[in-house]
Amino acid sequence: MRQTTQCFFLWCIIPLLAAAAAFAQAFTLTGTVLGSDNKPRPFARIQLQGQAQYAAVSDVNGKFTIPNFTPGTYAANIRQNDNVQKLTVDIKGTTTTLVVNW
Repeated sequence: MRQTTQCFFLWCIIPLLAAAAAFAQAFTLTGTVLGSDNKPRPFARIQLQGQAQYAAVSDVNGKFTIPNFTPGTYAANIRQNDNVQKLTVDIKGTTTTLVVNW
């Protein structure tokens, strides 16, 4: 009887865990780092810290990609050479533009 109860419990829990994983989907975040002059900032390092931590480096056009991203509120540190900008960003979708003051 006990073994039957355990099997029944497992068959009920496994689908629930699978459904929870499906709702906690991660996205691919794409973005651009622009300066206050609205020009792209190439090779800037982007670090996002919040419910998870992510990092990326922008390409020659200021664009970056972060795979397996979970939307939310993050503390962003953007660094290019000796320039550093700290922002708080609320990313709700799969694209963002980060504007830095240098």
